[in-house]
Amino acid sequence: MAAPQSAPARLEDFKQRIAEYTVRPIHDGGRPYVRTTKLLEWMRLDSAAEDLLEAAYEATHSRSTPIVLPRILDEGSDRCLTTFAMLLELDLGYMIDKVRRKDIVDRVLPLPLRELQDRFVSLDTVNGSNIADRFHQLQWKYCPLNFYQDMDKEISDHVVVPICRKQVLGDGGQARVFQIAVQDEFIDSTLSLALREEGSRYEDAEFGLCFQIAMKTFEDSNMSFFEDEKAAFDMLRGNPGIVRCIGSYGQTEAGTPRKHILMEYAQYDLMSVFMYRLPPVIPPELRSFWGNLVEIVDALSHIHHLRTKFGDYHGWHNDVKPGNILAIDGHYKLSDPALAVFQKRQDSTVETVPMTVVRGHTRTYGAPEYDLASPGPEVRVTQSVDLWALGCVFSMAATWLVLGFQGVHQFGLVRQRAIESNARGQAGLLNRGAGDWFHNGTELLPEVKQWHQYLRYAARRTDVFTTRILDLVEHQLLVVEERRTSASSLYQALQKLLDDSPENRVPAELQSLMVTLSDIETEVPQSQLMLDSPQTTELFVKKLPEVQLSAPLQQQDAENQSSHSHQEEGAQANPVERSPRPQPIAPRNEHANKHSSISVQPDTNISAAGSSQTNPAPSQPSLQPQPFIGAYPPSRELRAGGYLGYLNHQNVVRQQPQRLDRVPEAEPLHLDFESKSRFKVWKERMRKDAVTAPASWR
Repeated sequence: MAAPQSAPARLEDFKQRIAEYTVRPIHDGGRPYVRTTKLLEWMRLDSAAEDLLEAAYEATHSRSTPIVLPRILDEGSDRCLTTFAMLLELDLGYMIDKVRRKDIVDRVLPLPLRELQDRFVSLDTVNGSNIADRFHQLQWKYCPLNFYQDMDKEISDHVVVPICRKQVLGDGGQARVFQIAVQDEFIDSTLSLALREEGSRYEDAEFGLCFQIAMKTFEDSNMSFFEDEKAAFDMLRGNPGIVRCIGSYGQTEAGTPRKHILMEYAQYDLMSVFMYRLPPVIPPELRSFWGNLVEIVDALSHIHHLRTKFGDYHGWHNDVKPGNILAIDGHYKLSDPALAVFQKRQDSTVETVPMTVVRGHTRTYGAPEYDLASPGPEVRVTQSVDLWALGCVFSMAATWLVLGFQGVHQFGLVRQRAIESNARGQAGLLNRGAGDWFHNGTELLPEVKQWHQYLRYAARRTDVFTTRILDLVEHQLLVVEERRTSASSLYQALQKLLDDSPENRVPAELQSLMVTLSDIETEVPQSQLMLDSPQTTELFVKKLPEVQLSAPLQQQDAENQSSHSHQEEGAQANPVERSPRPQPIAPRNEHANKHSSISVQPDTNISAAGSSQTNPAPSQPSLQPQPFIGAYPPSRELRAGGYLGYLNHQNVVRQQPQRLDRVPEAEPLHLDFESKSRFKVWKERMRKDAVTAPASWR
């Protein structure tokens, strides 16, 4: 039988336990913090606290302990187990009985320095002030911030925010957006349940169970943007079609006041779906895709006619685009209400069309009336600008369904050339610079109508939805302002269109093939990417030296010379495009998207600031569980549009029930902040070499 440890040995062992339960975040500016819950659980087990209590007094040659263990472990208001742990770390464990009598107990921690000084000095007039200083400095490590639903608070600069991982997703003019990881014990139970339902929990190899959260950070000079966005989230609270705001907090960090908005984490945005997913093929897949996307219209309808306990409001989202449509737990949601505007509805017998002043928009998806307005920082528009932008989104979605991402890219080039051609004959358009918007300054580009006709001609025989939706887009959305439909009417029309479409089942003899295909990854196989071969990159550069990114960069420079300016758009990923056809084509600005809830893109976003700025592309792919290669995304929506969606539709029993439409709770979501995945290496190499990968790589 092993001899009992001496008092100093037991106290030293406790300090090793503290080191074991101390988290050292993997990001710049992160401060260490203690997993207090885990530490206290250990202290309660195997008489650890009792041994430590005896050791603390034995080290001072005391023959007895003046406090009994139950008083320390008391689960009531006088529990002082955390206080005892801190005193032990300070080699002052023998003071626990006196400190408890001074009401320095767990429920009041952390305490201000002045209060600590008053209480400790009364215990030790000689050393009390010094003890108070040490205790005050240490307590923050043991009392990190806890996240809870709808938190809204200012916290001291001493408070440690327990973010164990933090990665920049986008850096715009008004805010920076981060993907953060927070260990589950620092998430309130109510919020934890909500986040689990959204599929944001994952098993981190180093930190254990964590939740992924999106955080948007505003510097002191941009507090007005924080207030506007927070107010918009407050107005839209409860709308299931809007990315949910978890809460907000403010803190002075390194002498700089900052505000943070916390939002539910999105795995993908719609543009990333275009870029990385194969388009659905069979009718159930196609209906699933359109059915999910149509829910965005319902969310927009609720914004336009917002009902709150404070009254009814007219609303404008004012930044509808693929980068602001996020995939969260199997549903598409609208994000980034930074440019949203709300106007109290007036009681009146005369029905008038609501108009408001907006301070920004994304030019690619902007309606003609933005350019028709008189020059100046403010533009008055109706809610129909959101419907025009939605028409642009549907047009791009239809393009992807018929032609894949290559078609989406080519569609942008078609619009760009049409605008350049028109600009040579119209001085007004020439002054606006290069772009890829959908109109010629007054109405829909004829080339867009021709493109839609091309889509109708090329559509799959199995697609009974897309051509009919294109008809609706041309007749009710991408039309002059007076003829555009409302969001509520559009939602009803789209629902009827989907419900009335004939159901075209896959022949019974193909169902076994569907089961097989459901087990085949639709991602490009890792082995075919050849990402680790610099020789492949060099060979491609030699064979295709003319394929450079200079064209879109020049276009972006031209846009930056416009009288309009870019507006930060939240934060989404900036992944490298992969062309589904042999000929590589330089990527468009809009096709490098990702998150704010969120979406910072090097896209042209027009604000009233009067200055032009380009959002730098994130250094790493964002909002994609990483590594992103060779794995299904953990999003029900992204998979519902594939073969699994077909199987669910047909109620086919599968032989591998563990592969469900969501990654199991215990399975990691591949959030790998640290490792240089092959995708990241390849993306950086492509950026440096200024080429896109040919189809032969895939």
